[in-house]
Amino acid sequence: MPPIKVKSKKLPPPREGSPISIRHPHEHELPDIANDDCFRDVVKKLSLYFSDAIELPSTFEQLRTTAAGGCLRVLVDHLAATCTNPAIVNALLALKWHYASQSDHRTLGESRADACEIVAWRFLTRLSEREAVNFCLYEIPNLDNQEAEADGNGNGNGNGNAADEEAGESSPLLSHLRSIENRRRGPGPGPAGSSMKRNQLLSSLSRLTMTSDDDDSDGENEGDPTSSFKNLNALEIAAIADAKRFLSQHIV
Repeated sequence: MPPIKVKSKKLPPPREGSPISIRHPHEHELPDIANDDCFRDVVKKLSLYFSDAIELPSTFEQLRTTAAGGCLRVLVDHLAATCTNPAIVNALLALKWHYASQSDHRTLGESRADACEIVAWRFLTRLSEREAVNFCLYEIPNLDNQEAEADGNGNGNGNGNAADEEAGESSPLLSHLRSIENRRRGPGPGPAGSSMKRNQLLSSLSRLTMTSDDDDSDGENEGDPTSSFKNLNALEIAAIADAKRFLSQHIV
């Protein structure tokens, strides 16, 4: 009987292991986001969490399906249970763009960008359809305009009931028209999609994430770094940030 020949078969390459932090997901300090926190504060609190929780580069799929994304599941649970701030999705998508712009390669910055996008859409899946729409369409307010309007209302209190009634009837329409005009102009030099505007938005985020809690006073003297995002909603920020996975979700 002739000997049996056995062909050797190359073993498949070992599977890429998921990067796992030595810290437990629950050990990271979760952001305490109040309902009345401004967009600037929300961005800052979230950036501190992502910088602390995402310590190693991971692929999108690893963050979505493996233990590498454990800190993201903890954050989503926390936000779904405690956060009602209307700017939360805007802030997550703005940070996604900021982190993604730090490098063209698979780096820690890209991992944090993917993490922001994952948290943004998972947060929406915890809400009703109506609530999700409200978060997606929430426009970051222009606080300067609101303060000016409040001062104007205060100075006009002595004009009589007829004037008050007329102002009350026209205010919603004027507010709507003003919003449309602001959207057409874009909050700053050029429309929201222009390269000049994109550079301005990115510069604003870079200034914000580099600012620590100890120098808040200095940041206030220089102006609000997130002022370029005023009048933009979450969907517009997602388009600027090229958040295709977020925009392709059924809930969005």
